[in-house]
Amino acid sequence: MSLVAGVELGPYEVLAPLGAGGMGEVYRARDTRLGREVAIKVLPAEVLADPPRRARFVQEARAASSLNHPNIVTIYGIESANGADFIVMEYVPGQTLDGLIPRHGMRVGEALRLAIPIADALAAAHAAGVVHRDVKPANVMVTRQGLVKVLDFGLAKLRQAEAAAGQEDTTVEAEAKLTRAGTVAGTPAYMSPEQASGGVVDARSDVFSFGVVLYEMVTGRRPFVGGSSAELLAALLKEEPKPPSGLVADLPKELERIILRCLRKDPERRFQHMKDVKVELEGSRRSPIPSPRPRRAWSPGDRDAGGSRGPQPARSFSPFWRPGFSDAGDSPRRHRRSSRSPRPARHTAARSRPTAPSSRSPRPAIEATTGTSG
Repeated sequence: MSLVAGVELGPYEVLAPLGAGGMGEVYRARDTRLGREVAIKVLPAEVLADPPRRARFVQEARAASSLNHPNIVTIYGIESANGADFIVMEYVPGQTLDGLIPRHGMRVGEALRLAIPIADALAAAHAAGVVHRDVKPANVMVTRQGLVKVLDFGLAKLRQAEAAAGQEDTTVEAEAKLTRAGTVAGTPAYMSPEQASGGVVDARSDVFSFGVVLYEMVTGRRPFVGGSSAELLAALLKEEPKPPSGLVADLPKELERIILRCLRKDPERRFQHMKDVKVELEGSRRSPIPSPRPRRAWSPGDRDAGGSRGPQPARSFSPFWRPGFSDAGDSPRRHRRSSRSPRPARHTAARSRPTAPSSRSPRPAIEATTGTSG
């Protein structure tokens, strides 16, 4: 069911389309009663035509609406109007995470700043008994103020239940349909091995998917790739991901350890709870992050950012210093022709001091000797 701007669904006026996915089309709308903007997701006709599927959808949406967390998009309710069922949720202006990841990955500090709220949101959902099952950058929104919001809680779980009941081809094929042009859904690259193989899925599946997202955030690449769905599944089920440190120089070892543990294929060997992942990431954030450009040791002639020279040797100070004298006590300019050793350092205690004996021989004695030899 496609809607255009100006169409009204009960008290909601459609303003613009936001995207489409396997569970319906999403629109930005205005709540005429409260005068606020909301996002509405209109359910596809095949869901409405099947009462059991619609009942499961309503159950999952109710579970998701019970979540109250600053990093989870708020679901306001499920309503019906003009023959359409739709979910009314919080409208979050901003950009999805997949549009913020650079080609070579984010800086470590920025990646942790975004990853920790995502982990916190998933941990809160798991504590409430809700498994996301569709964690991917396209389902993470970052506002203009940098606030993270995780979207579409519970909706992926319904697709999994339908696939297990044989109402769709396979999980991978269902996800592949969502990757066509014009959609906002993700790809099978973010599934856990047990999810991709049709096994039992629990909160640890979200741990694996979160590890895939975090891997991509710091490296700019996905850990498992393939030219087709079959190749991607083979890599996901059999291959080990390349260590992130092989792609990113100076990546903290602690962060790499966290990522690779999330990506373990055996659920028993992963982190068992997202709360533990969050705690580990917070500890990694407090650890010193190596600089990508280590500074070399100072050498004479170096200048700092302010233009001043680096550390200089200590200089002795004398209150009797005058222009023409050096710090080492050299003679004034009128004696610069002398090649004798410099005078000893001046003392500040006494105003008078004995004159240093001259090293020259008396001139009269030299003249007398010369006269005698003549």
